[in-house]
Amino acid sequence: MADKIVVIGGGISGLSCAYRLMKAGADVVLLEKESCGGGVIRTGKKDGYLFECGPNSTMNSNDEIDSLCKELGIDGDRVFGNESSKKRYVIRNGRPIPLPMGLKSLLTTDLWSLGGKLRLLKEPFVSRYRSDGEESVADFVARRIGRELLDYALDPFVSGVYAGDPEKLELKSTFPKMDALEREHGSLILGAIKNALKGGNKSERRKGIFSFKDGMSTLPDAITKALGDRFRGGSDVTAIEKHEDKYLVHLKGGETVEADKLVLSAPSHVGAKMISKLAPEAAKELKNIEYAPIAVVYAGFNSSDVAHPLDGFGCLIPKKEGCKLLGSLWSSTLFPGRAPEGKVSLSCFIGGARNRGIVNQSDDEVLAEVLADLKTLLGVDGSPVFTNIVRYDRSIPQYTLGHSARMANIERALQPFPGLHLLGNYLKGISVADCVKNGTQMANCLLSD
Repeated sequence: MADKIVVIGGGISGLSCAYRLMKAGADVVLLEKESCGGGVIRTGKKDGYLFECGPNSTMNSNDEIDSLCKELGIDGDRVFGNESSKKRYVIRNGRPIPLPMGLKSLLTTDLWSLGGKLRLLKEPFVSRYRSDGEESVADFVARRIGRELLDYALDPFVSGVYAGDPEKLELKSTFPKMDALEREHGSLILGAIKNALKGGNKSERRKGIFSFKDGMSTLPDAITKALGDRFRGGSDVTAIEKHEDKYLVHLKGGETVEADKLVLSAPSHVGAKMISKLAPEAAKELKNIEYAPIAVVYAGFNSSDVAHPLDGFGCLIPKKEGCKLLGSLWSSTLFPGRAPEGKVSLSCFIGGARNRGIVNQSDDEVLAEVLADLKTLLGVDGSPVFTNIVRYDRSIPQYTLGHSARMANIERALQPFPGLHLLGNYLKGISVADCVKNGTQMANCLLSD
C-alpha cells in the first residue's frame, strides 16, 4: 500500500509540493486553515485597480516555476515586465538615481562617488574571510566593496526585498551565491566573470520578472483547482503526535488525520506550536526565527499629480536617507491593467526592521508617512484617488546571524522522527520562485524515499 502523505499549509511552498506529489500518483492530502490556498499571495480588484496584498511578481529564475505554469495551463496568462522594468532607482540625497546597469553607466553615475567606484575596483584584491564565525551581509559587503556601496546599493536592496537589516542578516544563508563566489574564486567580480565565460546549461526559458493578467493569485488558484478534493480548506491543525509508525494530525473540531509521511509547510512560529509536544527542541528553534513586520500601501493617483515619469521598476531607499518608506514599486508601469486610464498606481512598503512598530499605527498614520515620502521623492502632489492598506505582523522571515546553526539544530532535533519534513520560505529562499522550486524538490525527495 502506498504511503499516505499529508502536507500541512497551503502557501505556495505546500501547494507546489502537493501538486508534484499528486502528479506522480502519490496518495496526498493538503490541510489548510483558510478556505483558499496561496497564503499571502492575494490579488484584489476594485474601481479599475488590480492590486497585490503580497508579492507583486516573481522571477522566472528556475525551470520548476516555468514548467509549473505550463503544466497548469496558465503560461499564456503570464505577463512579463516591460523593457522599462529593467530600470531600477535608488534614492540618494532625496532624489531617485538610476542604478547602473553597465560599465558606461557605472563610470558616469552620480549614485556613487569617485572614491566609491575606485573602491569597487579594489574588490578582486581583497582577501577571503578567514574567521570561523559567521559574517553578516553588511560586514561582507563593506569588506569586499566598501561602505559607500553597502549604504547605496546593498542596504536598499536588503530593505526593499527582505525588509531586513544587513547588519543582522547572515551572509551564507541570505546570499549563498555571493558567499560561494568568494569561497570558490576569491572575488565577486572575478567569480562572476569566470561563471559568465564558463556558460553552463543553457535554459530556453524566458528570463525576467512576471506576474499574470489577473494578478499573482492566478498561480495558487490554479494549483488549488488542480488538487481538487486533495486540498482541504478550513482544516485547522492543532497538534501533531506520533503513534508507532504513524503521524496523527489533530484538527480543530476533533478529527484526526493519519499520515505515513508529513510535510509541515506552515510559517515557523505556527509549525512550532503544532510540534511543541512532539519535538520541543525543534519547536523552540522554530519559534525563535524572526520575521519582519510590513505594511503594504497600494495607492492610485491621477497621472498629472505625479512629477516623476515612473519609467522603471520602482525605487529603493537606503536607511541613510532617513525616509520611512523602504521602497516603492511602480505597478502600473510594470504590468498592464493595474490602473484605469489616466491613473498610475504605486505599491509602497513601510516598516520592516527599520520600524517594527508600523503594525500598531492607524491607516491614516501609515498613509500620511507614505505620502510625505512620495511627495519628497517622486513629486507626488495631491491625495490618492484609491488606497488599499494591509499589515503583516510577520511578513518576511529573517535569516539572522546564527541561522545556519539554527537550521542544523532543528535537523538534529527531528532525526528521531523519520518521515517528518519542514518546508517554507524560512529555510532556503523567500521568493515565489524559490518556494516553488523548494516545494518541487521536497516532493521529489519524498517520492525517492
